[in-house]
Amino acid sequence: MSTSHAIVQGSVRFAILSVLSYAVWAFGGRMSTITLYTTTALVFVALSGPLLYPLLPPPGRLRKLYAVFVPGFIAYAALWCVGWFVIRAAAGEILGSAAGLAAFTIIIVLILRPRASFLAIFAILFTFHTLGYTIGGMCYYAANGQGILAPLLETHIALGRLLWGFFHGLGFGAGLGFAFSQSRPQKRG
Repeated sequence: MSTSHAIVQGSVRFAILSVLSYAVWAFGGRMSTITLYTTTALVFVALSGPLLYPLLPPPGRLRKLYAVFVPGFIAYAALWCVGWFVIRAAAGEILGSAAGLAAFTIIIVLILRPRASFLAIFAILFTFHTLGYTIGGMCYYAANGQGILAPLLETHIALGRLLWGFFHGLGFGAGLGFAFSQSRPQKRG
């Protein structure tokens, strides 16, 4: 699988995973914050294997996927939560996200030994992730009657939450598709 194909596959596959995870928020009713975040993270982790394992080369794709994704995503989620709950607002999201994605990238580098450098993987993962997360956030606020996109979407909270998950997944998945594609042996010839 070429790098560009892995980026597209990563986007599509992680968008599905993200929408399923964000559905907990969209349709889960009233939950405590800790229950909501924990349940959402559990959906991400549990469904990551069946949806993302094709992005890694054989043999042992599912095992490698869980070896990278579980600690990587937990580190990302924990550091994002620290940013969001301690620093707060946009600064907290950005700093928590950057720290979490850096931790995820370290895990990718240590386990998959990719061809690309830590800095290249982190830069692409952070850029795609942040773009998807930001567009998703704009759609969420627009669906709730706020922001510059509000006239384009009807006010509907669940739709906004699912759109956030979709775009966040597209971006995060594109970055992971790139990162995982770098673990493939280079073709000779």
